Amino acid sequence: MFSTESSPEGYPPPVQGQPQYAPQGYYVPQPPKKSHKVRNIIIGVLVFFVIAAMAANMGGGSTKQTAAADAGLNTPVRDGSFEFVVTNVERGIGTVGDNPYLQKNAQGAFTIVHLTVKNIGDKPESFVPGSQKVFDAAGREFTNDAAAALNLEAETSLLAEINPGNTVTAAVVFDLPAGSDAKTIELHDSLFSGGVVVKLD
Repeated sequence: MFSTESSPEGYPPPVQGQPQYAPQGYYVPQPPKKSHKVRNIIIGVLVFFVIAAMAANMGGGSTKQTAAADAGLNTPVRDGSFEFVVTNVERGIGTVGDNPYLQKNAQGAFTIVHLTVKNIGDKPESFVPGSQKVFDAAGREFTNDAAAALNLEAETSLLAEINPGNTVTAAVVFDLPAGSDAKTIELHDSLFSGGVVVKLD
C-alpha cells in the first residue's frame, strides 16, 4: 500500500518500508545543528579554575618564604602595577564586626593586615585580597577570609578597582590556628604575579 504522506508534485507517494530518496532537485531540509556555545563557555570556566588552582599550588610559597624578607612595616614594596605599604598588624582577634548579620567568629584567631595599595601603572588594575597570602613560622600558607573583612573594609574586601595614581586602604584578614603567628605576608598585584614578601614582626 502507498503511504498517505505527501510527496512533491509530480512524484508518486513513497512506499512504506522502502528507503526514501529525495528526487533530483528536491531539497530535504536538515535538522538545525545544536549550538555548543553554552558547553564551550562552561568548559572555558572550568579550565580557568583548574589553571588558577594549579598556579596557586605550584612552586608553593613556603619555599619562597624561607628566604629572608628585607621589607617590613611602613616600607613601600612593589609587585607589578601595585605599590604596597603594610601599615599595621593586629593579632589574636576572636570576632570581627558589630553587625549581627555580618559578624564573623574565627575558627582559631584572626590576624588582620592593614595596608595601602597604590596603582603605579598606566591603566586601571584590580586589587584582589584573595591573591594575598600569609605564612607562619612553620611555613604554612593561609589565605584571606573575605567574609570577615566585610566588617572592616567593605569596599576592598572582595575586589577594588584602582585607577592609575590612586591609592586604596585595605584590611586583609587571615584565620590562623590558636598558637600560630603570622610571620610574613606575600603581596600580589594578581593571582599569577611573582609577589613580594613583607615581614610582619
